[in-house]
Amino acid sequence: MAKKRILPLLLTALLLAACCACGGPSTQDMADQEEVTNRTWKTDAYTLALPGGFAAQKGEGDAVTLTLDGQAVGGVQVVPYPDAAGLLDTLGNASEDSRDRGKELMRQLSPEERLAYMMTVSEDGTCLEISCSPDTPDATPEEEILHYLFPQGDQFYDLYFQPSQVPQDQQILLVEGFALNP
Repeated sequence: MAKKRILPLLLTALLLAACCACGGPSTQDMADQEEVTNRTWKTDAYTLALPGGFAAQKGEGDAVTLTLDGQAVGGVQVVPYPDAAGLLDTLGNASEDSRDRGKELMRQLSPEERLAYMMTVSEDGTCLEISCSPDTPDATPEEEILHYLFPQGDQFYDLYFQPSQVPQDQQILLVEGFALNP
């Protein structure tokens, strides 16, 4: 009699285990062709370590949208730009050509006509750091967007986010956790 009860219980347990294993999309399914392992978003072009609370959702090409606790706060986009690495080299000389190239890049990042921005090359020389916000009297700190542009050939990989939505310690982790793949 006990054997008759164990068999249905065993079958039910196996069925539940199978349902749990197949119940939701796996991290790999959500990443589509990219790979997410140990809180890391990996594409053929770059790898991004995701701090706690962050999730990544695939966009077109190598683009990704970053969410923090379910709210969109930034992402990664590809910005075509001829000789991207060359721009980093010329920004320090403060020539008219480098200023014009900087303005051209800003028009690609944000086509708004009135935009205040500050552009610097990172201390280690690996990326271009840009802080931008609307250049209007009523602009608020919440409208600021930070861009970290990593050059590769004729394009930049732009890691961007709203600093008002991302705690300072996680901002640092995002930037330090981004790397172009060789």
